[in-house]
Formats: sequence, structure tokens, C-alpha cells
Amino acid sequence: MLGRVIVITFLWVVLVVLELTGDPTPTRLPLTYVILITYVLTILYALVLRQQPDLERFYRWQVWVDLLIETAIVQSTGGLDSGFVFLYILSIVTASTALPSRSIFGVAATASVLYSFLVYLDFMAIIHPLPSPFTLRAEAIPSGSYVLYATLLRMTAFWVAALLSRYLAESLRQTGQVLQEQRARLIGLRAFHENVVNSMNSGLLITDMSGRVVSSNHAVGRILQLPPGGRQGWLAQEVLSFIDLDEIVMETEAFDRGLNRAEGLFKRPDGKEIMLGVSSCPLRDDQGAVHGLIFNFQDITAIRAMEAEIKRGEQLAAVGRLSAAIAHEIRNPLASISGSIQLLRAELALDESNQRLMDIIAHEIERLNTIITDFLAYARPRPLQYDEVDIHKLIAGTLHLLCKGLPEGSAVAIRTEFVSRVPPIVVDPQGLRQVIWNLCLNAVQAMHYQGTLTVCTALQPVSNQPYRGNTQLLTAARELIIDVLDTGPGMPLEVKEKIFEPFYSTKNGGTGLGLATVDRIIYNHKGKIEVDSQLGHGTTMRIHLPLLCTTAGIASIPGGE
Repeated sequence: MLGRVIVITFLWVVLVVLELTGDPTPTRLPLTYVILITYVLTILYALVLRQQPDLERFYRWQVWVDLLIETAIVQSTGGLDSGFVFLYILSIVTASTALPSRSIFGVAATASVLYSFLVYLDFMAIIHPLPSPFTLRAEAIPSGSYVLYATLLRMTAFWVAALLSRYLAESLRQTGQVLQEQRARLIGLRAFHENVVNSMNSGLLITDMSGRVVSSNHAVGRILQLPPGGRQGWLAQEVLSFIDLDEIVMETEAFDRGLNRAEGLFKRPDGKEIMLGVSSCPLRDDQGAVHGLIFNFQDITAIRAMEAEIKRGEQLAAVGRLSAAIAHEIRNPLASISGSIQLLRAELALDESNQRLMDIIAHEIERLNTIITDFLAYARPRPLQYDEVDIHKLIAGTLHLLCKGLPEGSAVAIRTEFVSRVPPIVVDPQGLRQVIWNLCLNAVQAMHYQGTLTVCTALQPVSNQPYRGNTQLLTAARELIIDVLDTGPGMPLEVKEKIFEPFYSTKNGGTGLGLATVDRIIYNHKGKIEVDSQLGHGTTMRIHLPLLCTTAGIASIPGGE
């Protein structure tokens, strides 16, 4: 439709220019009518097109009307020798782009019939072409042979244009079909690769040579807790800060040797630190040139925790095998030494200096016996005896004994914050009492018997957010939380990481087995213990215990040995 308007407008401009530069001819008025009719038809076409008709039928009618208009233009501009016979060819060529191939020959045949009929009427003087400045013939009266030759020549041009148009149109359609199939295949292949990459459990980062991220998969946001759409454009060094990108880029030989593995900590926006295991490789093209880097990483926090548990289990197994031998090899001599010292003290008259030496020997024997007892309790704990207990009564009783045993001059305030309606839980009462005692005693000693000791309980719902006092969510709880808080000086990071290790202690005369035993008891209850401590802000020991409300749950807890 736009092309038709352009052609008609060009014809109008040429006609006006010729009329302005020469004498007026009878051609102007009929041709003006044809041009105006074309403009009106174009407007009607646009209105019909808004109704979304059958486009093929719509265009077929356009072609037939165009052929009639072109015939009128040819008649108005000289008939047989009109300079606008090429308009038929334009209709044939444009029809090949929108109509089926068989219709192209129909358009060529219609153009041939219309043009031949027009020439026949002109030659037989039935109609008379108007004098026109667009006429190409030189003589006024053409001969029959000239008319036949000119007509056949133009009809041949129509059919040649139809054949070429059909060939080009078919080639274009086939090429378009192939391209469409290739496009669909490429889209499917791209979607497949994207699904594969986004289905990976490990994070995938692709960077340029400067380390700036150009692509990533969904696991990156899930592992690192990053907002959607916020992974493009930032530097990989911001996440993988423990990796030296410059060294990786320079040492490309390390890629071929597989020396591309690293581990480090990453702090997520929610404040949790996770351990990342990262492997890297170069991004090469088909020529082998490196254009970027590929980083594949996983959250190995649970794996490292599992390895630590296995290592601790192996250590405990080794310690357990030695515990029986230690008991016999050390306790028996200690008993003999202790008995001998008591006899000597009873039979000998000792001066003050020797009596002090005897007291030192007796004290150290008792201390050594205590160490052996704690060691055996840690290495070879007694079998747990599970029973339903009221956790609040157990804690309150333990705190009462602790309060009675504080030395004179202590200024320790003991507070409790218990959640309401906690059902009886299944634990080993003696073991849990020992846990509460050790934690509270350590807290009091850390405060130097001056400060506030607080013991809290809470229920852990499905949402993993502790709550206190909300009885409506009781049925959703899965764990019991016991917090032991003190207002002491806190502890540095290096101490916090080692406090559960056997024989590690920061107290003078401590055996380093108290918290190790606490950790072992909680572990045998299928729970866990966490430490939150900062220098100058006190320490919080948090115990997680599975919440089993009936004795039926006892069978589901394997007894720890």
C-alpha cells in the first residue's frame, strides 16, 4: 500500500512538472482521475486492514484492482507505447511475495490479457489513446507487425518476470523455512543449555579477563543469598575474595594441570558464614584463545562439618581404646601412692615444712584422680537412660544446687525466662543435668562470680525462628532451645573455635574436658550446641534438643555410647 502511494505520487509529480514546462495536453485530466481513485482506494484498503481480514484474499483483490488501475494509466499515457507498461511487472513481482506460486502466473496471464485487449482496441481504433508526453513511439500510425512485435515483447517480459519472481519467491520461502527451523533448533538448544546450567546445584560464574561477571546461573543467588538480577556486572573478587584472579590469569598452565581448586569463607547478607569450594577453568573459543574464566563453586559447609564430626568420632574412638588401659595403669598406682602417703602422715612426726610437702602430694594425687575421672567420663560415657522429664524443673533444681554451692562473697544474680506449656521431653536426666551444671558453672566462673546468669527456654517452630510464650504454635515446634547467657567479658574468636576440644582450657587448673563432655552428651541426644560470644558483650551457649512429647519417641533416638 505504501509502495502504491509512492509510485502514484511520483507519477503525479512528473505529470505536474511536464504540464508546467510545456503545453497542456488532454492526458492530465484522465490521469488525474486515476491518481485520485488510487488514493481513495488506498484509504479504503487501510480501513479494511484494521478489521484483520483474510490477508491472502485481501491482497489478491488488491492485485486485481491494481492491474485495472495500471491498465487505465497505460491508456491515459499513450496506450501501446506508454512508458508505464512496467507497472504490470511491479504487480507481478509484488504478488510473488504474498500469494502462492500458482497465483503468480494468474497475475501474469491477467496482465497479458488486459494489455493485449487494450492494444487490440487501440489498433482497431475502437478506443483512441490520449496524446501524452509519456508516449515512446516515434511514428503516429503503427503498423500491424509493429503492434504484434511490441505486444509479444511486453507479454514475454510479463512471463519472464513471473518465472523469475516465482523462482526467487520459492527460494526465499525455502530459505525462510530453513532459517525458521534453524532458529527453532537454536532456541531449543539454548533453552536446553540454560535449563542444564540453571538446574545445577553448584554455582556457576562466567567472567571476562578482568574478573567482571558476565553470566551466572540460579544456584549463585540461592547459595550466596543474592537478590535476583544483581549478579551481572560485579567483580567475582567481591564474592571469591580468597582467590587471586591475577595469579589465575597469569598461570594458565595451572589449568591444564588441574591446580585450580580453592576453599574460603563467604559471609552472606543474612550474616551467616559459609564455606565455599571453588574450581576454575579458562573460557576458550574454538581456536583455543582464552576470553574469560569459569568458576564453579559449592557450599561445602555441611561437608566440612561432617568431616569434622567424622574426625572427632575417630579421635573419640582412639581415646576410648586407651581409656581402659589408662584407668588401670594410672589409677592403681595412684591408689597405692595415696594409701602410702596416708600411712606415712599417720606414723611419722613431720615438721611444718614436710607436712606442707605431704599436703601438696595428697592434693595433686586428688587432682590427678579427678582428671582421670573426667577423662573416662568423656571417652567412655555411660549408656544414656532416656526418660520423660519436666525440663523446667530439671533446670530449676540444677540452678538451686549451683546457688547453694557458690563461695561466700559471690554477687551472682540468677534469672530464668521459661516458655510456657513446654511438654515433657525425652532426655537422659543425669546427662542433661550435667550439661546445665557445667555450662552454668563455667558462666559463673567466667564472670568471676560477679554478674547476671540467665537461663532461657524457647520452642523452635517450622519457620526456624525461636519464639517464647506463643502457645498457639506449640504443635508446629520441632526443637527445644535452652540458652545460657552471662554478662562476662566474652571470648575471642580463636578461643570460641576450640572450647569444645578435649584438654583445651583457659582456666587455671582446668582439665579442658567439661565442655567436651557437654558437647558429647548433646551430640548423643541428636542435638547440637552453639556459641555466640564477643569480647565485652558476654557469652551465650545455645542448646538445640529434639522435641519428643511422648515416650513413643524414645525408640526413635539411638542411644549414644
